[in-house]
Amino acid sequence: MRSVSTAIGILLLISLMGCSGTKNEDQASPADYQKCIESESAKLLDETGSNADYAMEKAAEICK
Repeated sequence: MRSVSTAIGILLLISLMGCSGTKNEDQASPADYQKCIESESAKLLDETGSNADYAMEKAAEICK
């Protein structure tokens, strides 16, 4: 019986922690992400003269 109450307590704790709501606050909107990608890739193309695929890849890493 003790293991059942312990399991219920652990599940309750996990469910309460999962519903905190802080996870969505850190995510940027799709429009902000796209703007970041565009500006960072343009900077990389200007600064390094690299190809567009490389610039987009590096911009995606920066904007994560």
